Amino acid sequence: MSRSWTGKKGPSSHRKRVSRETLELAITTAVKESDPQCEPFVGVLIEHHAPRSREDTNWAIKGIRFGRADRGKCSAALTVIVDKMQGAFELRPDQDGRGDDISPPVYASGYFGSLLQRAFARRRLVALADSTRRRGT
Repeated sequence: MSRSWTGKKGPSSHRKRVSRETLELAITTAVKESDPQCEPFVGVLIEHHAPRSREDTNWAIKGIRFGRADRGKCSAALTVIVDKMQGAFELRPDQDGRGDDISPPVYASGYFGSLLQRAFARRRLVALADSTRRRGT
């Protein structure tokens, strides 16, 4: 598909492409930081779906794991966060069934950029701890 006015191929989108794991982690981090009673929030599950129009996103929330968090407050925060993130991000197609590496795949600015950077910092720490445990040191 070629856009004649730009000469570029592919879909035209203002959203940044991120992996499913990255998006789930960013949403979970945002909900946990939204209210002190949402700190026990466990996470969300995201599913890919075909957008119905150009303005629609290619992802939606499939499931929510509240843990011991206050469902009412976390649901309200989740609604606002997902609405904002659906305008900012779209799912990147998986390649070879592998997740992305530990480095951030996208550079976003502002509030979402800081959430993604914190999420990746946590992932790096977890990966470092796992590799240390495997080596037995």
